[in-house]
Amino acid sequence: MTHSTGTGRPASGAPSAPGLSSASGLSSVSGPSSAPVSAAVPPARPDPVAGPASAATAGPAARPDQNAEHRTDHRPGPSPDHSPDHRPGPNAPRRPAGGAGGGAGGGKASARRVGAALSAHSAIGLTVAALLYILSLSGVLSVFNHELQRWEQPGAPEMAAIDPATVDRAAAAVMAGEPAPTDHFFVQLPTPDMPRVVVTTDNRAVFIRPDGTIAGAEAHPWTQFILDLHYYLHLPHVAGLTLVGALGAMLLGLSLSGLLAHPRIFRDAFAVRLGGSPRLAFADLHNRLAVWTAPFHISSALTGAMLGLASVMAFGIAALWYDGDVEAVYAPIFGDEPAPDAAPAPLAAIGAALTHMRAAHGDLLPTYVILHEPATAGQHLQILAEHPRRLIFGDYYAFAADGTPLAPAGLAAGTLGQQIAASAYQVHFGSFGGLWVKIAYGVFGTALAVVIASGVAVYLVRRRSRGRPAARLATARLAAVWSAIVWGTPAALALTMATALTGPLAVSQLASQAGPLPDSPSASQTVSQTASRQAGSQAASQTGSQTASKQAGSQAASQAGSQAASQVASQTGSLTDSLPPAGTLPPGVLVAVFWGFLAVAVLIAAAVSADPARLSRFLRAFTGVSLSVALAGHTLTHGAAAAAPAGLPVTAVFAVAAVLFLLPLLRTRAAAPRLPAARLDKPPARPAE
Repeated sequence: MTHSTGTGRPASGAPSAPGLSSASGLSSVSGPSSAPVSAAVPPARPDPVAGPASAATAGPAARPDQNAEHRTDHRPGPSPDHSPDHRPGPNAPRRPAGGAGGGAGGGKASARRVGAALSAHSAIGLTVAALLYILSLSGVLSVFNHELQRWEQPGAPEMAAIDPATVDRAAAAVMAGEPAPTDHFFVQLPTPDMPRVVVTTDNRAVFIRPDGTIAGAEAHPWTQFILDLHYYLHLPHVAGLTLVGALGAMLLGLSLSGLLAHPRIFRDAFAVRLGGSPRLAFADLHNRLAVWTAPFHISSALTGAMLGLASVMAFGIAALWYDGDVEAVYAPIFGDEPAPDAAPAPLAAIGAALTHMRAAHGDLLPTYVILHEPATAGQHLQILAEHPRRLIFGDYYAFAADGTPLAPAGLAAGTLGQQIAASAYQVHFGSFGGLWVKIAYGVFGTALAVVIASGVAVYLVRRRSRGRPAARLATARLAAVWSAIVWGTPAALALTMATALTGPLAVSQLASQAGPLPDSPSASQTVSQTASRQAGSQAASQTGSQTASKQAGSQAASQAGSQAASQVASQTGSLTDSLPPAGTLPPGVLVAVFWGFLAVAVLIAAAVSADPARLSRFLRAFTGVSLSVALAGHTLTHGAAAAAPAGLPVTAVFAVAAVLFLLPLLRTRAAAPRLPAARLDKPPARPAE
């Protein structure tokens, strides 16, 4: 997922002298402390982000600040009601402790609420920052999964529409060539952002030409890798969905606690102090981005938690009230499935159902044909159709095997709960408003990654400035590890792209002497998962569990269907006669490359306590080189097809990103940005008085 507010770290601090109060932010490191202040002047509101004030206190006896240039919350220049040395002027207003509170009691209660919110924000954020950062970057890429699929495999046939009779011929051809029984049969119909026809079964996924013949195997391993990273973090599906859903819930908690910890949210909405203290710069960047994009973060966190935890909640509800029948839990939302019947039967009349949809619902856009238990007497035919100007992903229209319409699932006109469930996917991935909405989601998701990175940076800078020598050494190690995560994640993603786009070249060269490689079952299975998700993640999980009797009946039906359609299959041609030959990477290679690279980067950073600035420059340069290699491999693999108009914007974006990441190689060492602390194991020296 993509996609959420940030995991900034609250920074605690003693009350600052009047006139030095900084903009309070969405996060800080811990709650406010109670440093002594002059009895003559009540303390001003503590700055939860910028941290403690200096040793100077307000009042006539206050000493000049001996450590002014090392203070991170110093705001230069006199304020309107304070003298230049930041002592209160004669007409300075006296604000009660607690800031926003209206009186002594209200101020204390407000301070306690802010402190509790800051503590919760800090604890949650520091616990899950790394995983949320990975999910935010993968979520940005997942928003553009259709564009990435077309770019990754540019030679596939495309069309604006397909004739229903042609879909019938394609379905018969695919069923005739199935290498093993299948319980699911999906036909992805052309849409404006994905003008391709793909037939997906439990065994494979193939493109269809406009004449209904099979064009070649669908294979976009890098895009599928990104989707699996965002959906499951590459864990087993139930465990991965549960973890990602829990992270969504934590992200929601971070959003709400950050807002509660920001008592001046509107007053400080545009306060950005760059070029001074790194803590203030990081804090302002963290807080302003988090506030501006808070609606997006909250909606993405909420829908991500819903999608991720739906399966777990369904299992729990089924165990409590439905005797363990998970499908019965989903039935009130997505409708019931008919009882299975494994007796062999002709394949359902998909073309007749599509013809009826066009005649009866011409304003809708059919996107998927879904056939469960194909070629059996109990086969269940549905057409998923999008409703214009609606947030729901669509509605399911059921048909009998002969194409006779049955009752729809009723999502479009269903209860509020049904429509919320049907809208979660669209809202989470920005699939409801075309390309510009996707671009906005990409910008907001990138802002989330910056919020997370800057939030942890606030915590590390503050911890470094206040800790003892031993703590500073540990902080140096943490800063190096965090830099490895922040810059190592895009580097690992770029490396997986280069592996996916150049690896098959080597495999193809090795396989050219031994003949063509067979279709990879693992690749087809992952594509089948994608089709299921696009048809609705809850519905996919509902129909994913099948009994042994269904499988046995499907095997018999598949054999009967193969015999009946053998003549049609003989006219469809080879599975790979139009797409360029490509090797197949062994299963799990991209997963191993990503997590292995990231683990090595973190371990090395922790072992040597690398300078975060130098480490980030190296990883940025590595990312640029990997992107360049990936683009070169894409061009070599696909030749002229790589210049297809649909893929040129994606190529341009990756090329610009490669140049930006390669900029560190063009900078001199003296001009390279560095963190302002020279030694993290020693406290900063004070200037002589």
